[in-house]
Amino acid sequence: MAVILDLELPLVVRTHASGTVYAFALGAPDLVCRAGTREEAITTQTLFLREHLARVDAEAIAGFAFPPTTTLLEIPVALRREDLPPRFDIDGELAIPCVCVPDGTATWVHVLPLGEVIYVAPGESTSARVVEEVERRVAARELDDAGFRRLLPVRSQQLVFVPLQVERPEIGDAGRRAAARRDRAGRHERNVAQELLRTIGDDRLAAIERGLPPVVGREPEIQRLAALLAGEERTCVVLVGPPQVGKTAVLDAMLLQHAERFRNGRCIASSGAALVAGQSGFGELSQRVQQVMRAAERLDAVLYFDNLADLFAGKSGGVEDLAANMRSAIVEGRVRIIGECTASALEQFEKQHGPILSCFHRVDIAPLSAARSHDAVLAHDRFVAGREPTHAHFDEAAIAPLVELCERYLPERALPGSAVRLWAELRAIHQHDIDDDGTPHRIGTHDVHRAFSLRTGIPMFLLRDDERMRRDALAAEFRRRVIGQPEAIERVIDTLCTIKARLQPPGKPLANFLFVGPTGVGKTEVAKTLARILFGAEGRMVRFDMSEYADPWAAERLIRGTTREDGELTRRVRQQPFCVLLLDEIEKAHRAVFDLLLQVLGEGRLTDARGQTTHFANTIVIMTSNLGASHRPHGDGPGFGAAVAPRGEAERAYYLAQIDRHFRPEFVNRIDAVIPFASLDAREIAEVARVSLQRIRERRGLTQRDIDLVVTEPALARLAQDGYSPTYGARALRRHLEDHLVAPLARVLSLAGAEADGARVVIAADDLEAALAGVAAQHIEPAPPLQVAWIRGPGRGGAAANPASRGLDRIARLRRSATAALRISRVEDLQQRMAYLTAELASASRHDATTVAALREHERARVVLSRLGDAVATLETIEDLALAAEAEREPLQELVVEAEQAHARFEVEFVHAMFEGERRDAITLVGAALDDLEALALWLRCLDAWSTARGWTVTLHRAGEHAPPWPPLPWGPPHTLAEALHELDDPRTAAGWRGVLVRVRGEFAGNLLELEAGLHRVWPAEGLGASHFELRALTWRAELGMPELGAEHFAPLPHKTNEQPHRRAALRDRFADGVLELSQLGLTTAPGVDLEDPATVPRLWFGEFIRRVREGLDLQPELPE
Repeated sequence: MAVILDLELPLVVRTHASGTVYAFALGAPDLVCRAGTREEAITTQTLFLREHLARVDAEAIAGFAFPPTTTLLEIPVALRREDLPPRFDIDGELAIPCVCVPDGTATWVHVLPLGEVIYVAPGESTSARVVEEVERRVAARELDDAGFRRLLPVRSQQLVFVPLQVERPEIGDAGRRAAARRDRAGRHERNVAQELLRTIGDDRLAAIERGLPPVVGREPEIQRLAALLAGEERTCVVLVGPPQVGKTAVLDAMLLQHAERFRNGRCIASSGAALVAGQSGFGELSQRVQQVMRAAERLDAVLYFDNLADLFAGKSGGVEDLAANMRSAIVEGRVRIIGECTASALEQFEKQHGPILSCFHRVDIAPLSAARSHDAVLAHDRFVAGREPTHAHFDEAAIAPLVELCERYLPERALPGSAVRLWAELRAIHQHDIDDDGTPHRIGTHDVHRAFSLRTGIPMFLLRDDERMRRDALAAEFRRRVIGQPEAIERVIDTLCTIKARLQPPGKPLANFLFVGPTGVGKTEVAKTLARILFGAEGRMVRFDMSEYADPWAAERLIRGTTREDGELTRRVRQQPFCVLLLDEIEKAHRAVFDLLLQVLGEGRLTDARGQTTHFANTIVIMTSNLGASHRPHGDGPGFGAAVAPRGEAERAYYLAQIDRHFRPEFVNRIDAVIPFASLDAREIAEVARVSLQRIRERRGLTQRDIDLVVTEPALARLAQDGYSPTYGARALRRHLEDHLVAPLARVLSLAGAEADGARVVIAADDLEAALAGVAAQHIEPAPPLQVAWIRGPGRGGAAANPASRGLDRIARLRRSATAALRISRVEDLQQRMAYLTAELASASRHDATTVAALREHERARVVLSRLGDAVATLETIEDLALAAEAEREPLQELVVEAEQAHARFEVEFVHAMFEGERRDAITLVGAALDDLEALALWLRCLDAWSTARGWTVTLHRAGEHAPPWPPLPWGPPHTLAEALHELDDPRTAAGWRGVLVRVRGEFAGNLLELEAGLHRVWPAEGLGASHFELRALTWRAELGMPELGAEHFAPLPHKTNEQPHRRAALRDRFADGVLELSQLGLTTAPGVDLEDPATVPRLWFGEFIRRVREGLDLQPELPE
């Protein structure tokens, strides 16, 4: 039942000079009503108060009740305007309306214009007290004009008591309303908490509800995690396991199984970075973390950190010590937190944050077996294949070798994560592949082995049991690069056979070798060759000069590292786990390094100061030593070719004795083989000289300038004899070659300048005249005991050779041209980028969007480099066949044709490869015929042939053409190439095509046609003037709107009456017999070149591209987009 309250409330009624009446309750001066008359104002305010007081809280009604003795007084107060100049000084008093409320013998005075309340003590004068306080408070406020106007008196004001009956609901209704208010307040707090949590993370359940592959083999872990989170007690959980083992998958599977419990933001995936973001100091961060903890407590939400180390990353007590800020909430059990962590990292954190981590319940996530990992990968593939039926998917038979490769070669990465990641990489690579029958590609066993080989560098013959390893071919490859040392080569090949047969001991490096012997006999070269054969590149050899680690802190820098920095060795091997680890001059390392190497050699793993374990299971460890080399007994044989060192068993026993004397037994016992390297004899030194000469021939200065270096046999023998040192071995020979072969050669080439391009340089001893074979040398440089002569190339006035020599020379030039092109900086940058991506993919711990992008970039780079490498390999094979054919005096014409075709394919692939990173599939050019139309017509016919062959779309506009309803613009309506060529063939319409705008769209259209910009000159029959056509590139776009067709940038080329194009250098001169002269390239072709042949022009573009690279020019100019 409602409660009726009889109240008598005081209202202040004010009448302004305008006649408007305002009324408000003394208890709520802000609730003002306005009316035309006094009675209307009182009535309106009374009605409002009746409804208003029926809704407000009971406590608020007391503020409207005043004693009936309350009176309204106007107290005069003299106020000075301190803000006015002295000449405007205003003296006078203002009548300030005040309401006096008796309170026993004291009084409370409400100063209405100021909204202030003044207390007047018993016996104190009300007027004096009010005047004093009003003057003080007005002075403190520093009122402006508007403030003083509010103090001015109105026409009249009264204090009126009005009776009022307020109907209030019964107490039960009030309780329900109070409960409703509390509920609204609770909803508001929850909304605020949800908004806060959204700022530090994402709703994990919402992110995965779109669908995840089924989780296989993790039912116990899922059930335990769900049980820990299901109770009333708020617990924290840490999921412990190695990277990629499936910790996140366990959490996601649990969330999906109990989706109702965690819906609407009840599981927030956050990170330490998200908590710290935007906080500039300790106070702000602490406040932010406390707010997050209260929000999670209010919602009973789970905070999930995929890397629990984020909470312990900051210095204890520092700004980023998140764990300390969370400590009270965790220890008191007010929040639920789930984190992921590795066992080693958790052990490290427990030492510093034991009280906090003791509140976490540990759930161990162990790696799955190979069989269960097979099921997990199969489940992933079937799930994705069902959702993406048009994309490539796995043949079920390919999953077993995929898991087997990961288990065998990636022991440091846990199953099933390593297998799922490799599966995802293969799907990303083959995602859009289509088989010959038009169906999505089925990724098979060969695809798996090939991708793994590319990723790790391990050759296919080691990965596949069905492929044989040809021992004789491996031995030939070693002997080609390493001179002598048959025992070392045999032992290394035996190791490869052991790896192939999978008979190496588990839990150790693939092999541990110690190479001992004098310097310069091939120890490092064996390591490089092994890296190239086993892992695909010499860059897979990780070398450390152990003389740099002879101090007591060497072990810390090399292996242990610090809590903030990795050890140098462990970091390099983690980045490139498939490698040959070369520890050069191991005897110079500090003894602490040997102690730590025991663990590497014996167990194949090492843990640094940060708790990270580095695995060496896919590493071959090679240590080299020169122990005893300086004191070994030398032979007494006289002259070059005598026995200069103990050979055979005596030398082997000597070095083994040195090893036993210097190294501790426990270190030597962990080495699989101690391999002595013998000194090189005369025959071997001569072979080293020959190999070194071949590497000198491959240097850029010779290959890029197409210079043929010939060293006669007597000269080579003299260089080998003079450069040999029994102490320094092949290194002394290489230094001698630099001083007595490379240095004179450099002097000759520097003197010859550009004339040496394409030349032949002959280095001879006393046989120079026979080596020149009657050909006049341009210059002979004495370099005692040798002589260096250079001869102009055949294209530069040299003597003609016999047809076989010309054919062999042509093939060699083509091969050198391709080899030199691969040495330009852009190709090397691409190779380095691919090596970097290989290392990044090998060391990445998560498969995310960044990894997929890196995979795709890696695959594109691999395809590009593979095509270029295949083309060069073809040319090298043809050159080998040509050498054999010349020795047998067989004709070389067919091989020359094959070489030219292979080089043409290389040129096309090269141009496309170089533009892959800056691909331009559209361009707009403007052209003009400078005299007659022959050159323009010829270029358009060529463009027609190129666009047909390449599938380009070409649109032309004619300058000055007006064809309504086409608007009046500098360019007319669009035409096709066929229409333009038809009109050019008709003398009546040809003249209108003097100026042309060309818009082309298609694969590499912009990159290639930009190379056509310049002056084109066509020479007709003898006695007639040449025809000229000017072409300029305007923009990398082909779609132009009407405003652009009228813009100045796209205006037709101006016609100059005094133009003399025959005096200008042309991009291309074409003569009547089909000869092309390219002045910028310094090239004149043979007669009969067909520019309309789509296979011809890419070769010219190739030449222009190489010219720009050599001259340091931009490959692509800056054009508007």
